[in-house]
Amino acid sequence: MQANRGVFLTEILVFLFLFSFFSLLVMQFIATSTTSLARINKKSDQIATLTSAIDWLMRDIQSIDIFVSQIILENKMLKVFTVSERITWKLYDAKLLRVSQRYDIKIKHWKKPYTCLVAKNVTCVTFSLLYNKKISENQNIIGVRCKLSGLTTEQTQHIDQTIALRNRVL
Repeated sequence: MQANRGVFLTEILVFLFLFSFFSLLVMQFIATSTTSLARINKKSDQIATLTSAIDWLMRDIQSIDIFVSQIILENKMLKVFTVSERITWKLYDAKLLRVSQRYDIKIKHWKKPYTCLVAKNVTCVTFSLLYNKKISENQNIIGVRCKLSGLTTEQTQHIDQTIALRNRVL
């Protein structure tokens, strides 16, 4: 008769050591990849925020009529006037703000301004008007150039967009 051979205590200890060592390696890999993914996600969120801010600005600029007096550049703020609304884009305390104010036709008075936070961590915003020298004085603005710089986790992201007015060619 042959006796059944049992498991020695040293074999169990070696197995537990190897299992805990490989488990530790796997957990370290998961922790570092999760941190990297979180950093990339935050950076892509900031880029998406800046891009949507440009889209919103593009909508405001393209919704105005063709009168030159409806776009004013003053103290690094862009003021856009539509038929029933005046909109101001400005940078305040590292935040890009859109201030809109509607005109009430019934009482013939401007309503209280509404401020909307468009993007956070914006380091710089620059607006410049584009002119066409060939057209008469009252229609020489053909577009707006906007440069946005936003701070992400590691570096500054820059977006430069040229926006044409409606019925204008850049």
